[in-house]
Amino acid sequence: MISEKTVFILGAGASVPYGYPTGFQLNEELKELLVNFPPSPAHCSAEQSKVFKFFEELGCSPKELKKFEKSLFGAARYSIDKFLEKRNDFLDLGKILITYLLKKKEQRHFLFLNLNSENWYAELFNRLDTTVDNIETHQISFITFNYDRSLEFFIYNVLKERTTKSQDIIVSAFNSIPIVHVYGCLGNLPWSKDGGIEYSYEFEPEDIKKMASGINIMSEERETEELKKAHELLRDAKNIYFLGFGYDELNLDRLEITKYGINKKMRGTSYGLSEKDLKAVRYSIAVTPETRKKDARQQTGCSINFYQNDLTIMQVFKKYMVFK
Repeated sequence: MISEKTVFILGAGASVPYGYPTGFQLNEELKELLVNFPPSPAHCSAEQSKVFKFFEELGCSPKELKKFEKSLFGAARYSIDKFLEKRNDFLDLGKILITYLLKKKEQRHFLFLNLNSENWYAELFNRLDTTVDNIETHQISFITFNYDRSLEFFIYNVLKERTTKSQDIIVSAFNSIPIVHVYGCLGNLPWSKDGGIEYSYEFEPEDIKKMASGINIMSEERETEELKKAHELLRDAKNIYFLGFGYDELNLDRLEITKYGINKKMRGTSYGLSEKDLKAVRYSIAVTPETRKKDARQQTGCSINFYQNDLTIMQVFKKYMVFK
């Protein structure tokens, strides 16, 4: 049981074990899709013909896609989200492309067939022995910067298959765990109050249009209901764990971590990050955003400890994680 209020903040690395790309990998997959997109049906292979028709039904013309490709390559961004933040003219098309690529990753076997590898969802909820009867006693919540719905799908199915109780009880138990998608997500799943779209790699053009509307590409100044909810969770938390997070300074500032991280136990994975990277993160957390570039810097009183940078999330859970 976790009796102390604990928030898990998830970055792209947290979804990698479930078949999803990092931000950089998503950007590269998008470039590959655009480069290989045929200019007309006459230039299509059988497989390309399906893709061409699909995007035609979405209202995306080859001319629009080629224009998008030229700008994306020319901008030389590592992240499609960063690119779209400054290119509102491509916003709708960008959301559709992101949704198309991520929806294809919704494959259940990554969640339920690799329980002994890097499946930290399974490790967490087995360690907590989570059921509909005890889930409300676990003081956990999740703030995720990812669009995917793998966490929701996993938790719901775990609750459903560990009981014979009614659908209403299962849904109520599921809803007791706050999950906040800072930048939105690919929409609701079927058991939600308003209904939703199945977790599946099979989909129709109308599914992509609907799901794309759930993605939020934020400008630096924009405030959202999701961010407000995230701030409330951080304010009330005693423990904060960053998992698979890249520690982008803008994302840390959007969380207002220098405000809500004071007097909190903060830990984070650092897989693949250098000591130079981690030093920069410590500085971002220790100094207020307004004074970072000034001679007179104001200390926040916040600090974070990192796990070894050669450990995956699963390895960190097995080696270090002790919940109270």
